Amino acid sequence: MCKNTDDNPMPIEGEKKSAVALKSLIGIFAVTNCIMSIPSLKATRKGEKGKIAMYDGINLLLTVVDFGLSCGVGYGLYSPMDSSNERIKDLDYKNAIADTSKAAGLYSDVWILKTCISVFEPSFSTIWKIADEKKLDDGVLDLFDAINTAFYMGICCLSMIFELNACVEAGKVDGNKLNDNQKRDKSCFLCETVGYICDDACSIVDCIMSIGELNNIPTFVAREAFEAAYAISMFTEAGIIYNE
Repeated sequence: MCKNTDDNPMPIEGEKKSAVALKSLIGIFAVTNCIMSIPSLKATRKGEKGKIAMYDGINLLLTVVDFGLSCGVGYGLYSPMDSSNERIKDLDYKNAIADTSKAAGLYSDVWILKTCISVFEPSFSTIWKIADEKKLDDGVLDLFDAINTAFYMGICCLSMIFELNACVEAGKVDGNKLNDNQKRDKSCFLCETVGYICDDACSIVDCIMSIGELNNIPTFVAREAFEAAYAISMFTEAGIIYNE
């Protein structure tokens, strides 16, 4: 066991309630994303440009909210297996999670980058359409969208690789040498990171679906499954924190 068995990396009472609430909200918005994807698919398959634009706007809003909530809880309240956590005084645990914490920092940086890209592209396209409504060359805009989609897919794949590596690093931490709160901290990390992997997988499928011939029901079902898994991971992590 670690030398100081009272060493608790989990959030304290006031922070715990806020962390649970925010994680639950992230899950709720993920469920909302699942639901809104259904009419969005129908509009896309029918070529209803007005509705497509509306659902794209809703998706953009959900992305921004998810990003804001994730930053709020991760950087302000509780980040699992974080070696900078001031409440962790035991050097054994700090050393044990150092590689995991570093790996999480890498995928967090990529996550911020890919979120900025996912917000910038539709915003840029919308502003361009409004500013240059009749002169707009659709071919140029389509080329821009294609390049952005390919780059965004690459960033999502890179993010998944970093997240998988973080899971491997977390798995190396010997649970037999941890106290109950530290084991719970590790469970939160694995649950959260697996959720992020599913969220990236969902984004990759979204990119695939942007190719007309691959915008079909089987691909859509795969997309919804990954998004649902992300939502479940957030709800599960909230439960782990709540039941501390």
